[in-house]
Amino acid sequence: MFRIPGKQNNRVRYIHDMYTYYQDRRGEGLTFRCATRYRTNCSEVIYLQNLHNLQEQQITVTGKHNHPEDPSLLLKAQFDITIKERVRERAAVNEPKQVFDYMCRLDQFRLLFENGDVDYHHHYKHIILNIFKRTLPGNPNNLEELNEMLQEYRITRDFYNGMARATDDSVCLVFIHDDMLEPLS
Repeated sequence: MFRIPGKQNNRVRYIHDMYTYYQDRRGEGLTFRCATRYRTNCSEVIYLQNLHNLQEQQITVTGKHNHPEDPSLLLKAQFDITIKERVRERAAVNEPKQVFDYMCRLDQFRLLFENGDVDYHHHYKHIILNIFKRTLPGNPNNLEELNEMLQEYRITRDFYNGMARATDDSVCLVFIHDDMLEPLS
């Protein structure tokens, strides 16, 4: 049994024999129910003694799955975790689709794309865009901080040229594209 982060914050998914389970916090003991129980009316339940050392623990299974297993479940979970980390790292540098395309080219995830298990437009676009929104720069306290933020921010990087300070300590932020500067020189 493997423990991986859930799709929502503060949720944990458990994977056993290529099926996903969520912990049922109602009642006594450690009970885990199939993640698709509402959609497929699945009655599979797992009981554990404790949450320590999940791989070597005796697992009691009751009920049967009435849906097929997902052989690429662990690979999909690894892809989810890896793409979220990559988006957080590269949010200031790359566009959302560029991060996804980079992940598609990695050999370890090639099987997911050959089988059509992963699709940008129906699933990952929303995840990636939400992470990008959270990585937007905050509100600066002064113009010097704004200058630093604009230089590093990927959207303004092409046309923001810096800050100019006058002799009376007034500050000007310069926004101009390089193509517009060529005729002036």
